[in-house]
Amino acid sequence: MPESQKKTSWAQGRYLVALLALVILALAPGLAKAHKVNVFAYVEEGSIKGEGYFAGGDKAQSALVEIVDSQGRILGSAQTNGQGLFSLERPADATGPLRVVLKAGQGHQGEYTLGAAELGGAAAPAPTAQTPGTPVQTAASGAAPLPAELEERLGRLLDQRLQPLTAQVAKLAGERGVGLPDVVGGLGYILGLMGLAAYLKSRERR
Repeated sequence: MPESQKKTSWAQGRYLVALLALVILALAPGLAKAHKVNVFAYVEEGSIKGEGYFAGGDKAQSALVEIVDSQGRILGSAQTNGQGLFSLERPADATGPLRVVLKAGQGHQGEYTLGAAELGGAAAPAPTAQTPGTPVQTAASGAAPLPAELEERLGRLLDQRLQPLTAQVAKLAGERGVGLPDVVGGLGYILGLMGLAAYLKSRERR
């Protein structure tokens, strides 16, 4: 083979290697995102429920779920089932923000924060001073609930109904990632380009 053709072949080979490296670097963030694990949670009937899943849509099965308070203390733990679902009892006296931490192994970890409003941990209203001899009016005596008390009840009821919907929105937002079909399709496209380049190079040699 003439020296000029050797130099041309070497230059084309270096070009292909550089092109492949650039494509791999471009796909690297997508590959990492495809393995990102997400978790969402909500409070329902005294329990913390939720689901763990990967960005590609796969369920996080047999993953450890921990409930952590603002001091970093673990208040409870559970494990996801075959559908990536989990449920555990709401920690007693937990009124502040709680972190729901899901650990899927191999360094994969996702978090979801439950606020005080979601936990129903609003502080109890301060008692009002009563004039001696004045009877205290309560709901138990048959009187209608006060507007403030009724508003609080309605607020709690709305929170309970909205928690699953909020969690579903968070789940859908987390699922906007790169899936395995996208990765495989990208690799197939790269191999196709490499095959075309090899074909063109073989024709130049003739």
